[in-house]
Amino acid sequence: MQSGEYPVRSSEQPAQRWENLFGMAIALLTLLLPLWAIGYYSQPDSGSFVESRYQIPTLKK
Repeated sequence: MQSGEYPVRSSEQPAQRWENLFGMAIALLTLLLPLWAIGYYSQPDSGSFVESRYQIPTLKK
């Protein structure tokens, strides 16, 4: 065994598992929450749409 290596204790495994799950949950929230917020707030309201009175001129040949 080299001087820089330490044996892994069996009592450290469950804590590491919880840390991995917690990190994964934070990563998923970091990725999905902004996408959900953008999708939720960018949906057009059908009642707030105002039709323009400006007529687009047509091209004549």
